Amino acid sequence: MSKLYAKQNYWLMLKKNFVDITSHELRNPMSVVLMCCEAIISAIGIDATTPLQLKALEDEALASSLEAARTIMHCVTHQRRIVEYVTHTKLIQVTSS
Repeated sequence: MSKLYAKQNYWLMLKKNFVDITSHELRNPMSVVLMCCEAIISAIGIDATTPLQLKALEDEALASSLEAARTIMHCVTHQRRIVEYVTHTKLIQVTSS
């Protein structure tokens, strides 16, 4: 009976370690992508208050970059929520098994 208990604990530990590693490997790159997008948006200057800033925002390349950065932020934020939900749910399942 203790062999069975030890084997079950071993598999639970493996599952928990897998969830921990997976969540770490998914969250860290997403955090970097979000920080880079924030830096791009900040560098472009969303708060255009002077005519010079407005002209810069009208430039096709800047507008396109800003839109791309916002899209990336939206997608990564959504993906991050999913990863956090899945890893949290899996962790609950592992610890309650």
